[in-house]
Amino acid sequence: MNLNQIKGNYNAIFGLGHLCLTGLQLRKNNLRPFAGPLDWVGTPYLSDLTRMLKDRFSHFLEPHNLRVTGYSTGVDTPDRYILVRDDYYCVDSAHDFKADKNSMEDLVTYPEVKAKFNRRINRFLDKMETADRILFVRTSGTFKEAQELESVLSDLVKNDFSVLLINHTKVNGLVEQNWPLQRVCAVELPDKEIWVTNDHLWRQMFNGIRYVPSQPSLGAGANMNMFQQGNLSNANAFQQGFPSNANAFQQGIPSNVNAFQQGNLRNANTFQQGNLGGNNF
Repeated sequence: MNLNQIKGNYNAIFGLGHLCLTGLQLRKNNLRPFAGPLDWVGTPYLSDLTRMLKDRFSHFLEPHNLRVTGYSTGVDTPDRYILVRDDYYCVDSAHDFKADKNSMEDLVTYPEVKAKFNRRINRFLDKMETADRILFVRTSGTFKEAQELESVLSDLVKNDFSVLLINHTKVNGLVEQNWPLQRVCAVELPDKEIWVTNDHLWRQMFNGIRYVPSQPSLGAGANMNMFQQGNLSNANAFQQGFPSNANAFQQGIPSNVNAFQQGNLRNANTFQQGNLGGNNF
């Protein structure tokens, strides 16, 4: 699959990690119409992400799988957060547990964090059933891992879908990999600085990709030809999404990934307590 083949209209678009970069770029390009469960978490291993999708998130963020590993900052703010790893799926939560309400020993706001993720997971799974065409965007993955992801999504998604998979390598620009996969478009981007300097290449990749709200009255699958052709009768629909915030992209993500590998949770029972305020991502 190539970049020309993924162009057109989609009524659901989701980031699949591996960092917050996909969520940031979708938001910056007005292609994040609603929050997804994987927008602001780290999913370093595509094979574990694929396993989680196959499981329909059934064991995600269960208290006995969680381990506190350090500190992070917010997506758009310098506020401190507690880093928490889900060891079952190797998912890193860096922007959910605010440090002024939680500690290394006591994740007081776990119940509301879990409720937030449950809402996003339910929305995600609903779109898998109801959307006519879905775009998934992921950074980091091998050909074999992409094959596995395509297979699992083929079982999970009822209608049409495409995957845009980006690997950062020693290239000088946007390079299509032309993998022989029916639903996966794999490309390479420069790896010198991935957070800001490739913005123009992300815009190039997303050129011709548009979010179109679902039209339930037409029935599932009735809009398939429209989505494949890329025609939209109401240009105002393209004005949705979230405004970009260039300053947010200057903050980046903590550079020490090894921090995710450290630390232990001393009191699992504390996950059952407390409330979370104000995280609307």
